[in-house]
Amino acid sequence: MQTQYATDIVFSRKEYLQTMYGTLTRTVIHTVKPQNIATFLGEKLHGNYQGELGNNFHTRIEGTSIKHTMGNASIKMYDKFCLILRIETTTNDVSFFKHYRNVEHRDGTTEAKVAHMKKGIYSLVRLQRVLSLASHSYLLFISTIDDKRVGRESLNKIPKNVI
Repeated sequence: MQTQYATDIVFSRKEYLQTMYGTLTRTVIHTVKPQNIATFLGEKLHGNYQGELGNNFHTRIEGTSIKHTMGNASIKMYDKFCLILRIETTTNDVSFFKHYRNVEHRDGTTEAKVAHMKKGIYSLVRLQRVLSLASHSYLLFISTIDDKRVGRESLNKIPKNVI
């Protein structure tokens, strides 16, 4: 029933991920808006949207995670073993996503158009592509977040006047 696609970014040392992960999670929870979530998942947010839409920040024994949901689809980010930044795109209903396909009508005619994805083995390649694009879109968004730590370290290298 559930489909998941994960993208892992593996760091060579724990310190590299841990120094930026705290800032990244705090920034993402405040900057990701409903329009962004819809864009990540390949949708447009309409004024008459009736489904659930939002952000969740969880603190667990293993660490923290951020989950952005829109209906039955979600994107989740967390650190795994303090070495891996994982982005998971998950859905409980593949018909949430749309793609261009042949649609068979009840009268026997077929028409090529954008339609909801069907649940079946024939949709796996297209579903993988859609979920991969959602993860990539999310990664592009978080890659634009400034790391102010680099500027602070550079500022601390400037010699101070001694009187």
